[in-house]
Amino acid sequence: MKILSMVLVILFLATNAFALTVIYNSDTKEILTVGSYDDTAVPNGYEKTELPGKIADWEFIENPTNMKYIDGKFIVNTDKINKEYQAKIIREERTEEEALIQKEMRKGIIDKLKSEGRLKHITE
Repeated sequence: MKILSMVLVILFLATNAFALTVIYNSDTKEILTVGSYDDTAVPNGYEKTELPGKIADWEFIENPTNMKYIDGKFIVNTDKINKEYQAKIIREERTEEEALIQKEMRKGIIDKLKSEGRLKHITE
Protein backbone atom coordinates (compact mmCIF):
# COMPACT_ATOMS: atom_id res chain seq x y z
CA MET A 1 0.00 0.00 0.00
CA LYS A 2 2.88 2.36 0.83
CA ILE A 3 4.49 1.64 -2.50
CA LEU A 4 1.25 2.38 -4.37
CA SER A 5 0.85 5.64 -2.44
CA MET A 6 4.43 6.68 -3.23
CA VAL A 7 3.97 5.87 -6.91
CA LEU A 8 0.80 7.98 -7.04
CA VAL A 9 2.52 10.89 -5.31
CA ILE A 10 5.48 10.71 -7.68
CA LEU A 11 3.19 10.59 -10.71
CA PHE A 12 1.21 13.55 -9.41
CA LEU A 13 4.35 15.59 -8.78
CA ALA A 14 5.93 14.62 -12.10
CA THR A 15 2.88 15.61 -14.13
CA ASN A 16 2.48 18.94 -12.32
CA ALA A 17 6.19 19.75 -12.36
CA PHE A 18 6.22 19.86 -16.14
CA ALA A 19 3.22 22.03 -16.90
CA LEU A 20 3.45 25.36 -18.70
CA THR A 21 0.94 27.89 -17.37
CA VAL A 22 -0.34 30.54 -19.78
CA ILE A 23 -2.44 33.47 -18.59
CA TYR A 24 -4.07 35.47 -21.36
CA ASN A 25 -6.78 38.09 -21.89
CA SER A 26 -10.17 36.50 -22.53
CA ASP A 27 -11.15 39.07 -25.16
CA THR A 28 -7.96 40.05 -26.98
CA LYS A 29 -6.11 36.75 -26.35
CA GLU A 30 -2.94 38.75 -25.54
CA ILE A 31 -0.64 36.82 -23.23
CA LEU A 32 -0.03 38.32 -19.81
CA THR A 33 2.46 35.75 -18.56
CA VAL A 34 3.92 32.33 -19.30
CA GLY A 35 5.71 30.18 -16.76
CA SER A 36 6.08 26.88 -15.03
CA TYR A 37 3.89 27.72 -12.05
CA ASP A 38 0.22 27.20 -11.43
CA ASP A 39 -0.34 29.16 -8.21
CA THR A 40 -0.63 32.53 -9.95
CA ALA A 41 -3.82 34.45 -9.31
CA VAL A 42 -5.71 35.10 -12.51
CA PRO A 43 -6.88 38.73 -12.86
CA ASN A 44 -10.45 39.52 -13.90
CA GLY A 45 -10.89 39.27 -17.65
CA TYR A 46 -8.09 36.74 -18.02
CA GLU A 47 -8.00 32.99 -18.50
CA LYS A 48 -5.46 30.43 -17.42
CA THR A 49 -4.53 27.27 -19.27
CA GLU A 50 -1.89 24.65 -18.69
CA LEU A 51 0.12 23.04 -21.44
CA PRO A 52 2.31 19.96 -21.22
CA GLY A 53 6.04 20.34 -20.84
CA LYS A 54 8.43 22.98 -19.58
CA ILE A 55 8.98 26.45 -20.95
CA ALA A 56 12.28 25.21 -22.45
CA ASP A 57 10.30 22.65 -24.47
CA TRP A 58 8.48 25.42 -26.33
CA GLU A 59 10.33 27.36 -28.99
CA PHE A 60 9.08 30.93 -28.89
CA ILE A 61 10.15 33.04 -31.86
CA GLU A 62 9.20 36.14 -29.88
CA ASN A 63 8.86 37.12 -26.24
CA PRO A 64 5.67 35.30 -25.14
CA THR A 65 4.17 38.56 -23.86
CA ASN A 66 4.33 39.80 -27.47
CA MET A 67 2.13 36.93 -28.58
CA LYS A 68 -1.48 35.85 -28.46
CA TYR A 69 -2.84 32.47 -27.43
CA ILE A 70 -5.56 31.53 -29.92
CA ASP A 71 -7.10 28.09 -30.28
CA GLY A 72 -4.20 26.40 -28.51
CA LYS A 73 -1.55 28.13 -30.64
CA PHE A 74 0.92 30.92 -29.97
CA ILE A 75 0.53 33.68 -32.58
CA VAL A 76 2.91 36.66 -32.87
CA ASN A 77 1.06 39.86 -31.95
CA THR A 78 2.39 42.10 -34.72
CA ASP A 79 0.15 45.02 -33.73
CA LYS A 80 1.68 45.15 -30.25
CA ILE A 81 5.22 44.81 -31.62
CA ASN A 82 4.62 47.59 -34.18
CA LYS A 83 3.17 49.92 -31.51
CA GLU A 84 6.16 49.30 -29.22
CA TYR A 85 8.57 49.88 -32.11
CA GLN A 86 6.85 53.13 -33.10
CA ALA A 87 6.91 54.30 -29.46
CA LYS A 88 10.65 53.54 -29.32
CA ILE A 89 11.29 55.56 -32.49
CA ILE A 90 9.33 58.51 -31.07
CA ARG A 91 11.32 58.35 -27.80
CA GLU A 92 14.61 58.31 -29.72
CA GLU A 93 13.57 61.24 -31.95
CA ARG A 94 12.42 63.20 -28.91
CA THR A 95 15.79 62.62 -27.23
CA GLU A 96 17.57 63.88 -30.36
CA GLU A 97 15.33 66.97 -30.45
CA GLU A 98 16.01 67.70 -26.76
CA ALA A 99 19.76 67.47 -27.43
CA LEU A 100 19.40 69.85 -30.39
CA ILE A 101 17.49 72.32 -28.24
CA GLN A 102 20.20 72.18 -25.56
CA LYS A 103 22.91 72.69 -28.19
CA GLU A 104 21.12 75.67 -29.77
CA MET A 105 20.41 77.23 -26.36
CA ARG A 106 24.08 76.90 -25.43
CA LYS A 107 25.13 78.41 -28.76
CA GLY A 108 22.73 81.33 -28.32
CA ILE A 109 23.95 82.03 -24.81
CA ILE A 110 27.60 81.83 -25.90
CA ASP A 111 26.95 84.23 -28.82
CA LYS A 112 25.17 86.69 -26.52
CA LEU A 113 27.92 86.63 -23.91
CA LYS A 114 30.60 86.95 -26.59
CA SER A 115 28.88 90.00 -28.07
CA GLU A 116 28.77 91.55 -24.59
CA GLY A 117 32.48 90.81 -24.15
CA ARG A 118 31.87 88.66 -21.07
CA LEU A 119 33.59 85.52 -22.42
CA LYS A 120 37.33 85.18 -22.71
CA HIS A 121 37.98 81.44 -22.97
CA ILE A 122 34.86 79.70 -24.26
CA THR A 123 34.42 80.08 -27.98
CA GLU A 124 32.03 77.27 -28.88
